[in-house]
Amino acid sequence: MMLLLFAISLLPSFALYFLMRGLKKDSGEYRKMCRGALLAGATCAVPVVFASMFLNMAEIILGRVLGEDPVLRTVFHTFITLALAEEGVKCLTLFRFMKNKEYDYSWLDVICLMTLIGLGFGLLEDLPYAIGAGAGVMLVRGVLVMHGGYGFIMGYFMGRAGKTGKKSWAAVGFLLPWLLHGAYDCCLSDTLNAVNEDIGIISVLLAGGAFITAVVCIIFILRARRNALYTEPFLRQETSEGPGEDTGGLQSRESDPADNNKA
Repeated sequence: MMLLLFAISLLPSFALYFLMRGLKKDSGEYRKMCRGALLAGATCAVPVVFASMFLNMAEIILGRVLGEDPVLRTVFHTFITLALAEEGVKCLTLFRFMKNKEYDYSWLDVICLMTLIGLGFGLLEDLPYAIGAGAGVMLVRGVLVMHGGYGFIMGYFMGRAGKTGKKSWAAVGFLLPWLLHGAYDCCLSDTLNAVNEDIGIISVLLAGGAFITAVVCIIFILRARRNALYTEPFLRQETSEGPGEDTGGLQSRESDPADNNKA
C-alpha cells in the first residue's frame, strides 16, 4: 500500500518533467538536457551532503559566538547549514549546464532546466519519507513539489538575468528561493514552535505558496512557449558585422524586455 502511495506522490513531479521535456519535440539535444537536468538534480544530493557537513562545522565553530541561544542556533542551522547548502548546490548545477556553449539557451530553457534540477533533488529527498514517514506527509510533499517550485523561481530570474544582461536578477534568483526555503524549514523546527506555537502557521502558508507556485509554473510554461520573448535564444547579440552574429556572450539590453512583454 505504501509503495502505491509513494508512486502516486511521484506523479506531479513526472508530469512536470514530461511537460517541459515535450516543449521541443524536434530537438533531441534539448530533450537530452532535460533528462540530464533531472538526473543531475538527484545526484547533486551528494555534494549537498558535503556542503552541509562543512557548514555544520562552521556552525559548531560559530557556536561560541551564537552562544547557547537555541533560537539563533536553529535559525543558523535552517538558513545556512540546510537551505544555503541545498540551494547553492542546485544553483551551481545550473551553471554547469550553462557551460554548454554549443546550445543557444532561451529564457524558457533556463526556467525548465532549473525547475527539473529542483524536481530531481526533491524526488531523491522524498525517498526517506517513503521509508519512515506517514502516507499523509509523503503525499503532501509529492503534491507541493517544493524544490521544483524553488527551481522555477530561481530559473525565472536567472533566465531574466541572461536575457537582460543584469546580474542583479541572478542575485534575486538565488536569494528568493534560499530565503523561502530557510523560512519554511525554520518555521517547522520544534525549537521555534516551542517558543511560539503560532509560528507553525507560517510554514503552512509557505507550503500553500509552494503549491500556488507549482500551478503558476505550469500556466507560465504553457503560455511562454508561444512567446518569442521566452523562446528566442539570448546567447546572441548584434555586432558591428551585422545582427544575429553569435558572440557566445549574454545578450545585454538597456531596458528589461519583460517590462513590456509578458507571457
